[in-house]
Amino acid sequence: EAMNQMMGHSATAMSNMFGEMIDITTPDIKVIALKEQLEDTNDQTMIKVGFDLIIGDLITSNLMQLIPVDKGRELAKRLLGDAIPEPEPVKEEISLTAEELDVFLEVCNIGIGSASTVLSKLLNRKVSLQIPTARVIDSKEFEFNERPCLVTSVEFVEGLRSSNTFIISKNAALIMADLMMMGDGIVQEDAELTELEVSAVQELMNQMMGFSATAMSEMLGTKIDISPPTMEFCNFGDTMIQKNIAEGKTVEVIFPLEVEGLLKTPMYQIFNPAAAKEMAQLMLGIQAKEVAEKEATPVEIMEHETKEPEQPVVMEEKETLSEMEQILEDIPVTLEVVFGTAKVKLEKFISWCEKDVIILKESMNEPLVLALNGVTIGKGILVRVDDHFGIQMTELVR
Repeated sequence: EAMNQMMGHSATAMSNMFGEMIDITTPDIKVIALKEQLEDTNDQTMIKVGFDLIIGDLITSNLMQLIPVDKGRELAKRLLGDAIPEPEPVKEEISLTAEELDVFLEVCNIGIGSASTVLSKLLNRKVSLQIPTARVIDSKEFEFNERPCLVTSVEFVEGLRSSNTFIISKNAALIMADLMMMGDGIVQEDAELTELEVSAVQELMNQMMGFSATAMSEMLGTKIDISPPTMEFCNFGDTMIQKNIAEGKTVEVIFPLEVEGLLKTPMYQIFNPAAAKEMAQLMLGIQAKEVAEKEATPVEIMEHETKEPEQPVVMEEKETLSEMEQILEDIPVTLEVVFGTAKVKLEKFISWCEKDVIILKESMNEPLVLALNGVTIGKGILVRVDDHFGIQMTELVR
C-alpha cells in the first residue's frame, strides 16, 4: 500500500509536468533474484535511477528504479521536445579496394623505410625492415601471439584523422632498450622492463614514428603531425590491444624487423580503415595529377606552335635548341638500378653453385645507385608499386 501511494503520487506529478493524463496499474510486489529477472526480459539495456532512502533512525537504504532505455528516451523527448538529438546513425563500414590497399602499403613502406634509418643510428646497429604485408581484417581476427608485449599509440593531430598503433614483443623492447643505453643487446628473456628501459623504448618509437610521419608528409604533399606516443605494457589477452583497434574492420601491416645479429621479429602496425583509405586517396590523387600533367604537355606545345606566326626568316638559336631538345627526348635510354657490387677471383666465380650467397660490399642501409646508360645520375630506396619493384629517388646528380 505504501508503494501504491508513492507511485500514485509520482504519476500525478509527472502528469502535471507533461500536461497529459498518466495512469498506472495497481503495483505487483514479489521477492526476486534481480539478475534472473533481468535475463528474462527483452530490455537488456536499462536506465538505473537510485535514491537514498532515510527514515529517521530506523532505515538507511536506497531505492532503485529501472526504466527501459526506449521508455526513458520517450519521457525525455516529451519534456524537451525537439531539443534532444536523435541517436547518431550507424556508420557505414569503410572498405578498401585492392588498388587502395596496394597504394596505402606503398606509403607505409616509404614511411617505415625512413624509420629504419633512424633506428640504425639510435641502436648503432644495422636495422632492416623488410617489405611489409597488409590486409584488412575483422578486429576479432587480429593475433599477436607473443606475450608480454608493448603497445605504442600516437594520434594524428594534423593532416590525417585517426591513430596509429605499433606492437612489439617484450624481448624486442628489451634488446632495443639495451642498445639505446649503449649495451651489447644481450638480454635475458625473463628480464623485467624497468621504467628507464620503457622510457628508452618510448623515445625510440617517438623518433621512429616522427621520421615516418615526415616521410609520409613529403610523399602525400600535406602536413602530417602526430601526438607524443603513449606506451602500455600488455601481459595477458588482447584487452589492451583491442582498445586500440576500432570496432569492425582494421588494417594490419606487418614489417619483418631485423637488428643485426640480435633480433628477428615481426613489428605490427595497426591503422583505422578510414585513415588507410584517406592516405591511399591522397596518393592516388598525386599520381593522377602527375599523369595528367605528363599527358597535357605535348598538347600544349602543339597548340602553342599552331598559334605562332610563320617565320619566313631563319629561326633563332633558342628555337633551334628547343627543336633539338624535342628530338633528344624521343631517344631511348637504359635505366639501371644497382643494388651493389662485389670483386671476386675467377677461381671462386667458377666454383659457384645454386643457392650460394654473394656478399656485396655495400651495406643494407646504403641507398641504391641509379645509372643512366652506365652513368650514375642519382640514388634512391626500394619501394613496392602494385606487383612490381620501384625506386624512390632520394638524390639526383645533375
